[in-house]
Amino acid sequence: MTYLYRCSKCRAEQERQHRMTETPRVVCALCGGRCVKVVYPPAVIFRGRGFYSTDNKRGDGDKKPA
Repeated sequence: MTYLYRCSKCRAEQERQHRMTETPRVVCALCGGRCVKVVYPPAVIFRGRGFYSTDNKRGDGDKKPA
């Protein structure tokens, strides 16, 4: 996977590829400072109805057929 890292000294950003299980030691190519992984927000946002099992229940009291 590709991850984005930001230098804690000069704030420069760089991408690195590595496995999720690896613990990379990323050093800034510009100043030699320590880099930390940038956390992204999720790409998918669930809004509205229909994403939970309770959202699709009937309001008339009948049970769903098995």
